[in-house]
Amino acid sequence: MSEVEVLMSESEARRLTEEVKTDAAALWTKLLALYERKAHIALGYSSWADYYETEFGKSRRTGYRLLEAARAVEALGPSDTRVTQNAARELSSLNDEPKRMREA
Repeated sequence: MSEVEVLMSESEARRLTEEVKTDAAALWTKLLALYERKAHIALGYSSWADYYETEFGKSRRTGYRLLEAARAVEALGPSDTRVTQNAARELSSLNDEPKRMREA
């Protein structure tokens, strides 16, 4: 079995991983702002789904999942911006109950 060359230290890998998680949450928040402020209409699209599919090249389903994640991150508040997409989506069912969401 051949050895794999490690190109970064564990601490570098952890730092960069945490940065990506934070950046992802920031992007979800921006995506939610685009949705809530109706960017799709401003750009001439008939629906959010058409806008998301065309502009971002991803499925409508992915777009709506990211919106769910963004709503969860928004409800959790700024101290919890490093939540994963899957965790945020799972927590989105508690969007109307921020206290229970933070506890979960």
